[in-house]
Amino acid sequence: MRDNGDLELAAGDRIRHDDFGEGKVEAITGEGAKRIAHVRFDTAGQKKLLVKIAPIEKL
Repeated sequence: MRDNGDLELAAGDRIRHDDFGEGKVEAITGEGAKRIAHVRFDTAGQKKLLVKIAPIEKL
């Protein structure tokens, strides 16, 4: 299982998701393993992702 627990993300970062493609982080909420990335994807629109397990990489 994927573990992005150490991934540093902040508002304004660009990421790529395995299914949703590229997008921009608009906010990060929560703490530790429960961090949620609020992302506006270029084609998939607005999504909330659990950072720890989402199939994402920082661009």
